[in-house]
Amino acid sequence: MIKARDKSLNPSIYNLSDALFTASFLNSCIRNSDYVSMANIAPLVNQTGPIYVHPNGVVKRTHFHTIAMYVNELEEYFRSTEIMGEKLSDGKDSVSVIDAIATVDEKGEKLISYGVSSFGYDVRCADEFKVFTNINSATVDPKSFDEDSFVDVKSDVCVIPPNSFALARTIEYFKIPRNVLTICLGKSTYARCGIIVNVTPLEPEWEGHVTLEFSNTTTLPAKIYAGEGVAQMIFLESDEDCETSYKDRKGKYQGQTGVTLPKT
Repeated sequence: MIKARDKSLNPSIYNLSDALFTASFLNSCIRNSDYVSMANIAPLVNQTGPIYVHPNGVVKRTHFHTIAMYVNELEEYFRSTEIMGEKLSDGKDSVSVIDAIATVDEKGEKLISYGVSSFGYDVRCADEFKVFTNINSATVDPKSFDEDSFVDVKSDVCVIPPNSFALARTIEYFKIPRNVLTICLGKSTYARCGIIVNVTPLEPEWEGHVTLEFSNTTTLPAKIYAGEGVAQMIFLESDEDCETSYKDRKGKYQGQTGVTLPKT
């Protein structure tokens, strides 16, 4: 990470390392909020700032989005957390591979975690759902999918019937670089309850809201919570750009927004 950040002193090169470093810095400030009365990042514009201005316009660097997330998404109150896992060591100094904080609202309600992780990002589910029903069709056909097979639900909590599934989408909008492949894995909290998250890989230069598929493998109704962590995106970076990207192929799900149904 340090080598990557050294490279990022070049105003034109900013990557995920800068976003992770910024998140770790902000986490440290929040953990020590009893002692840190004020913290700031300077300069804010150009140099190593989150905003870069040039003759053709304004660029929001990677750590701009980290700062925006902390400003807009964290709850008001900090909850003490204990991180257990591997550590990176350098002589006598060591740091946890995973860095996380937990915040709660004024009611103290617990949230399923989301945000940056070691090599990825834990995404949140929006409050738009499409719950599958077999009332209007006898067969599920990927080549001719009946939109009436879903019931639209807009709520902070979605209940999936036993042995059924629902579609949702991420709050986050992704733009995958040309040299990155992204794999999505479900959160262990949901997996241990028999709720499986299915998402195909996000190909290089794909962009849009990620459509999430939740399968309830249990014999009981299952709840999905909007605004909380539901899956983890793992970013795999190549040493070179791919020869043909999803954008080059004009993929049918490019730029999708909202919950997107199967296309043929």
